[in-house]
Amino acid sequence: MNTHILFDKFAYVDRLRQAGVDEALARAHGDGLEQALREEVATKSDLKDVEVALRSEFVAVRSEIKDVEFALRSEIKDATASTISTLTNRISIAATITLVIFGFMLHYLR
Repeated sequence: MNTHILFDKFAYVDRLRQAGVDEALARAHGDGLEQALREEVATKSDLKDVEVALRSEFVAVRSEIKDVEFALRSEIKDATASTISTLTNRISIAATITLVIFGFMLHYLR
C-alpha cells in the first residue's frame, strides 16, 4: 500500500466519549481502528495499482494462450498429415498384397 488513510484518532475518541463510551474503551477502539487503517485497508490508489497489474497479466496470459494455440494447431496439422500418410502407405501395401494373393489364386486355380 502506498497511501495512508488520514485518521484523527483523538477526534474519534472524543466522539465516542461524547456518546457515552468509557474513556478506556474509547481509547482502545481508537488504537485498534488506527492500526487497522494503517496496516489493513487498501486505498483507491492501491486498488488502481492492482487493477493495472492484473490487466497487464491478462494481456500476457492472452498472448501465451495464443502462442500455445498456434503451436497446438501446428502439431495437430503435422500429426494429421503424418497419420494420413502412414494410413495411405498401409492401404497401398495391403492393396498390393491383396492383388498379389489374388494373382496367385488365379494362376494356381486355373
